[in-house]
Amino acid sequence: MIIRRRSIASLFGLSFLFLLRTPSASSKDREQLPRYYKVVQYFATAESFNPFLDACRENADASSKEHGILGFSFFAAPATPFSLTVIETYKDQLSSKEHMNTEHFKKFIENLKRLQIKRTVIEGSDFHLIDDKSTN
Repeated sequence: MIIRRRSIASLFGLSFLFLLRTPSASSKDREQLPRYYKVVQYFATAESFNPFLDACRENADASSKEHGILGFSFFAAPATPFSLTVIETYKDQLSSKEHMNTEHFKKFIENLKRLQIKRTVIEGSDFHLIDDKSTN
């Protein structure tokens, strides 16, 4: 189940999700294909969840200033408390690699290790099943 940002904040009693800005992308960036995506699931514990959210807030604020990041979407499922799924959208794969080499991302990963946050990542580019040029 997908929960909108306002519902996530209500679910966890969080106001930080409104501070996690989605960078505005120019129309040129939005039209460029293929985009590159990451679906990242984070699994915390009751004890580590608030410090984890602090680390997310800090990383998202710094990441929002990167040109190659087009946006973030945050999802939570009531059936899996203390977890968060993030869909990251990049201009291209190079932008994703550049993001992973930033100091703020390296610090974020260190915080995840220190807090023992489990993380899974699925990543890839746009894939179109229908050729837009074909006619019927």
